[in-house]
Amino acid sequence: MNFRKASDSDKQQIYNLWKKTFGDSETVIDRFFESVLAFENVILCCDGEKAVSMLSLMPAKIVSADGQKSDAYCVYAAATDAEYRKRGIMSKLLDFSAELAAERNADFLFLHPANEKLYSYYAKNGFEKAFFLGEQKQLSEIDDDFSYSYVDWDKNILKLNAEFSDNRSFFCEYGYADYSEHDGKIIVNTFFGGNVKALLNALSEYADNKNVYVNLPSEPAESVCSQGMIRRLSGKKFDECIYLGISLE
Repeated sequence: MNFRKASDSDKQQIYNLWKKTFGDSETVIDRFFESVLAFENVILCCDGEKAVSMLSLMPAKIVSADGQKSDAYCVYAAATDAEYRKRGIMSKLLDFSAELAAERNADFLFLHPANEKLYSYYAKNGFEKAFFLGEQKQLSEIDDDFSYSYVDWDKNILKLNAEFSDNRSFFCEYGYADYSEHDGKIIVNTFFGGNVKALLNALSEYADNKNVYVNLPSEPAESVCSQGMIRRLSGKKFDECIYLGISLE
């Protein structure tokens, strides 16, 4: 088995493994590589020339509440061919990817586990729970100076999320919100931006001043849920109150 960065010549193998694992069409996969992914950010495990496992590293930054930025990568589309599972390949692929990301001066890897069982798996691979969400709040209950850390996503990722989402999308100078409407209320599913109060005020005005509700980032507690996990690649620390937002599911 060998581990390496992918190249354009690996396109068909990547597409085949992606389609078999996640069921996405070639058109959907094309959109990812057209807008947010480069083949050099796909990491492969190969058995000879055959790609048997892969994951993608999507560049991002984590912005702290005081404005400091840390380089990071989101681990996405991690997949292993069915015939090669339960051999420890993905664990080795994660370690290889962590070394590569550290060489690129990234401070963190982070991800959104697809189900609860995967939290235990990723914990064994150096990830810890993060990106906690508190109880749902109405816009009027949010303090004007509420501060938090957040993932600074590339604009193309936000546009891709808006394209694939089943919900409505709202863009303004303060950021992005993915939302739905129920019984005259606006329910924000995810958002992006450093000033959530300004963003949600703009959304409320856009939606004819309807009541807006949202789950805000929270510090860890038994009563709140984790939306993702993070792996430290350097000695740099991250705030406990950090917001993931986009998961591209």
